[in-house]
Amino acid sequence: MKKNTTKGLDAVLTITVLALLFSLMSCSHHDNPTPVQVATQQLSVSWKVQSVTKDGVDISAQFANMTLTFTASSFTSTNGTPVWPVSGSWKFDDDTAKTITRSDSVEVTVTTISDNSLTLELAWDENVYKGGRTSSISKPYVFTFSKA
Repeated sequence: MKKNTTKGLDAVLTITVLALLFSLMSCSHHDNPTPVQVATQQLSVSWKVQSVTKDGVDISAQFANMTLTFTASSFTSTNGTPVWPVSGSWKFDDDTAKTITRSDSVEVTVTTISDNSLTLELAWDENVYKGGRTSSISKPYVFTFSKA
């Protein structure tokens, strides 16, 4: 009978060890978030524009009081049109969390992101730059934000 008790204890011990291993593996996954998880968390707040440049020219006045608010998969903007639609969805292009594609197919480069600041670059070929359409083609807008 002692032999059966030992086998039973061995089985319980094995199950306990396996459960602990699985638990540790799942914990380590949460302890080491991916770049996309970190960037999504940092991005998912309201941002207030600090400056906007186009080809090195300060055009911040055209985006006065602009805010950009992100959630895990959507965004809303105020005073950002036409470069930033009033709302839309977004996703990171890959695991590096360096490029966002908006629902209007515009690609946005995440130049810097932290808990308190955000810099985004995007190409926009519409005529919003005072220098005219020719001056605005293929040159990125640089939006610098701080946490609202």
